[in-house]
Amino acid sequence: MRTLWIGVIALTGLLLAGELTLRIVGATGFPVYVQDAADQYHSAPNQRGALLWRNDWVYNEHGMGVAAPFRPVGSLIIGDSETEGSISFMKQTDKVGPGRLWSGSQLG
Repeated sequence: MRTLWIGVIALTGLLLAGELTLRIVGATGFPVYVQDAADQYHSAPNQRGALLWRNDWVYNEHGMGVAAPFRPVGSLIIGDSETEGSISFMKQTDKVGPGRLWSGSQLG
């Protein structure tokens, strides 16, 4: 019975050490998603974070991935890949969206 308790305490200690390590390196910064009535997932509004303390993400009050309130500039950007980028591997300032002008001449 004593061996069982030692094993339980050791396992708990390892889990706590692992959790602490993940938090210290910043590997817990993931956005929260909510499910709508049509069983689709969308990012929850009013949240921000950073994965690995460098790849940041921000969602406004509408759940849109922008750092600033939307101010139309006369361009329409369609598609998640252009507006969201890859949440895990892009900084918020590198993403296209309100606050950063983008033109068709950047298509190459």
